[in-house]
Amino acid sequence: MLIAALASAALVSIALIGLSWPRRDDAEVSAFMLLALGTALWSGARLMEVVTFDMPVRVGWAKVAYLGIMMVPAAWLRMVVGLIRPEFNALPVVRAGWVLALLVAAGFIGLVATNELHHLVWLDWRFVVIDGIKRAVFDHGRMFWVGTAYNYVLLAISLVLLVLPIDEAASGLYVSSRTQVRLVLVIG
Repeated sequence: MLIAALASAALVSIALIGLSWPRRDDAEVSAFMLLALGTALWSGARLMEVVTFDMPVRVGWAKVAYLGIMMVPAAWLRMVVGLIRPEFNALPVVRAGWVLALLVAAGFIGLVATNELHHLVWLDWRFVVIDGIKRAVFDHGRMFWVGTAYNYVLLAISLVLLVLPIDEAASGLYVSSRTQVRLVLVIG
């Protein structure tokens, strides 16, 4: 079941990127495409990790998955800001925030790629048998938890933006469309 779900997520994400390609010059569409790319990388690499029984190869696929893991929350926040609060994108602090998010993600991916040198993301990895099934277990290091907390902060900011009241200065049509976008983002 997990294999089918991961394969479906990767394939649907790739299809969504292809369908969105003609509108890639739109900022919100490009953020959506980054979100879909991150989902495809994360689920595709996780799929390969699950079906691999060689531990070094499995660790390699786990490293590839971190490209998507670090991309998804930032792309989601970028898409939420673009759809709910597009005026925020003009603020210098928000622009600097996007650069900072890129640098944090690149730094964390660098730590993942070089983990064997410092063991800050994973302390150890091994196979264990649980209910007769051979499974990989990763013991996480300090930077894993820092990266996890960072991603959850990005998701929390997205949630706050989704539930904040809409400015009264916005026009009725604009408010209506943003309300519909919120419903789609929260429900979908």
